[in-house]
Amino acid sequence: MEDDKRDQPLQVVMFPSLAFGHIFPFVHLSNALAAKGLNVTFLTLPSLVPKIRLSLDPNIPILSYKLPPIDGLPSDIYSTNGCSELLVELLRQAMDATRPQIAKILAKLSPQVVVFDFVQCWVPEVAELLGIKSDQQESLGWVVHQEGRKESSEDRSKKGKEVRANNSNFREILQQEGLQEDYTKGFITMLTELATKQCSNAR
Repeated sequence: MEDDKRDQPLQVVMFPSLAFGHIFPFVHLSNALAAKGLNVTFLTLPSLVPKIRLSLDPNIPILSYKLPPIDGLPSDIYSTNGCSELLVELLRQAMDATRPQIAKILAKLSPQVVVFDFVQCWVPEVAELLGIKSDQQESLGWVVHQEGRKESSEDRSKKGKEVRANNSNFREILQQEGLQEDYTKGFITMLTELATKQCSNAR
């Protein structure tokens, strides 16, 4: 049964944070992965779907989750765009509160790999409970992480600076066909190794 699963296209869930500077690199990478035959599912808020759908491969399904109410966070805030530091922190708290929803989505999809942003540092714990385990991998500001490592707010802040510092490099890669091809191949190889390790650990 496990051999049959490994013979199927890799199942990948993309779960970016709510910053457009992170969302659209996830969108472009999703498109590149889908073009290589991977089965990709994109997670985001309902209010962001129309904007994301304009750039996302039409064959990539989008699944939505909702932000739970948080004291002090206006109901019409759905991204960090134009937000004060206080609102960004409240938005992060709301994202943390989506954990039960995301757990249900991942349990239903049963992906081999979850690609997520550094903000959602609880995803590794959810993945571990679902039997999705792998190593942490970072490149060009991306975080692929399902091992269960916990991160402090200082870690997240440091990683956020690294992400912002590398955004221009990633955009450059996306704009150059040859570089994009090399990056995508390397990323897929890494995802496949993570999934293979997951299957090996399950035995």
